[in-house]
Amino acid sequence: MENKQKLGILLFGALFGSVLASGVWYYVNHEHTTQQASKTAVVQSTNTKTKELQKIIDQVKKENGQLKKGTSETPLLDLDNSATQLFQLYYNYDQSKITNKERQRKGVALADSPVLEQLFPLSADGMKSDFGFIKSQMNDCQIYVAAQNGAQYEALAVVKYTTQAGSLEPSGMRYVWKVKYDGDKKLITEATEMGRLSTGLNSSE
Repeated sequence: MENKQKLGILLFGALFGSVLASGVWYYVNHEHTTQQASKTAVVQSTNTKTKELQKIIDQVKKENGQLKKGTSETPLLDLDNSATQLFQLYYNYDQSKITNKERQRKGVALADSPVLEQLFPLSADGMKSDFGFIKSQMNDCQIYVAAQNGAQYEALAVVKYTTQAGSLEPSGMRYVWKVKYDGDKKLITEATEMGRLSTGLNSSE
């Protein structure tokens, strides 16, 4: 009788262990599959957004060429200069050498106060990343005018820049902004982030 009980206990233990192992394997495998599916979905979503953004830029490039033919060059040059200088102020940056308060002051001839407060928040002064101070440099800036209504202009800015935190390796990126420009005031009145277009220091896109 004792042997039968021991055998029953051993069989139950083996069966329970097998079920438990199967459950653990299923859970681990399910979690791994779910994580992989989630990562794939994020990558696909990012790629889709990037393609959509590139289509918008391609369309705006065509419109930009058409708009220049029927518009006085002076306001377009003013828009191009103001937007380019504003993004130079934004991206040519060494956190250890200049504050956002100073950058706001330097940008008063380029953009409205709300835009300067948005791009250069005073709350960021004195802060730094876990890796050290942030440095960045603008490598290129292309302005494409998309629409005009009187003295009001709307354009896309495609900015190529390099950024570095502390002693980490620098990384390159291409980023897109939508800007609005008031030709009467000669100021950028709005700057909206559209998103990342590509990454990589050697990206030629």
